[in-house]
Amino acid sequence: MKNLKEYIVFIFPVILIFLSVLCLPLLPAQIPIQFRMNGEVTSTLSKYLAIWILPSIECLLIIRYKKNKKIFLYLFLLFLSCIQIAVILLSII
Repeated sequence: MKNLKEYIVFIFPVILIFLSVLCLPLLPAQIPIQFRMNGEVTSTLSKYLAIWILPSIECLLIIRYKKNKKIFLYLFLLFLSCIQIAVILLSII
């Protein structure tokens, strides 16, 4: 049971990767990542690179701070997951 609790945090990146792969055909070729105040897109990223960035960062953070089991880390990872889900859904619309 202890091992399950330690690895349950890896579920978030796995779900994100799965969701990203499912939505891949629906995503545009370039995903906007930076906007000006007037709504103009200033930077874009390839959809293939965009779906791997946040899950990769999450996995690195989990591995780096695995022994430090503070709630802040888990909340931060949940926040990153929510951001990627929002980006995917907004890119589809």
